[in-house]
Amino acid sequence: FTRRINRYGQRATELCARWKQEWGPERDRVICVMGGMSANSWVSEQALQCPLWAAENGGHACAEHMDALAIAPYFGNHLGSPENASVVAGWTAQDDGGLSLLFQELAQGEVLNRSSNLALPAVFAQINRHRVLADRYGLALLAYEGGQHLVGVGAAQNDRRLEALFTAANRDPRMGGLYTDYLAGWRRQGGQLFMLF
Repeated sequence: FTRRINRYGQRATELCARWKQEWGPERDRVICVMGGMSANSWVSEQALQCPLWAAENGGHACAEHMDALAIAPYFGNHLGSPENASVVAGWTAQDDGGLSLLFQELAQGEVLNRSSNLALPAVFAQINRHRVLADRYGLALLAYEGGQHLVGVGAAQNDRRLEALFTAANRDPRMGGLYTDYLAGWRRQGGQLFMLF
């Protein structure tokens, strides 16, 4: 795995150099971006440092050739995970179909009380770890994709109760407020271009 991540950093650096070479005098228009893994800043760090390749390349980290680090800071994917699916599906028995509990969990992460949650506070912590990493190398912090990730996973992907709850959540005005908080948090952490998916 370490070799693979190092190879990715090396190849991204080589492709960046090729693009800049081809653009010649307009090379400053080319923005080289290293894709990272939001949930694991170690992976992003290995790709940027690429120590295996750097050892053969005069000690130069791949980050020296990059302009930005990009991650995919999704929120809420823990709600459809197999370990939480039955509890979350049970919320649909509430008078409001489970929406209040869902939005409370997304905003604060205090309803399920599990370490694997990706409520906004946990996502902001991921963003912060990548901001620190990007700052270390003088890189912009971008999001190559992100947004809510309300979907059943594995055996939970065909649970009609989850589908109904997640669809209702996306049509609820509170989702707009959650996105406002999410994107404001992204900007507070120094995040720049964000591609919503």
